[in-house]
Amino acid sequence: MPLNNIRISFQTLNHRLFLFSFGASSLDFELRVWISDVDMRLRVKSELLLFIDQQFRDAGVEIPFPQRDLHLRSISDDIISACKGGPVNSEPAASDE
Repeated sequence: MPLNNIRISFQTLNHRLFLFSFGASSLDFELRVWISDVDMRLRVKSELLLFIDQQFRDAGVEIPFPQRDLHLRSISDDIISACKGGPVNSEPAASDE
């Protein structure tokens, strides 16, 4: 079932759109549609999501994905050197045995 068929039929599908909740940095909606062939569920879902994503892109809507900061408490000098582009000590670290 190509995307064009879904786009055309979406306008006549029995569907409901709900504002589900307010997320930390999002508005969470739930789209419910009725399809007659349950075997097509995953394909229809995938193509609907792709269609929605394309509509957002065409409208200039950007999805704010969360960003995370990583704080390291301790890090070896070799890793710091490697991150700065310096030489890395290839010898194994001494064990505390």
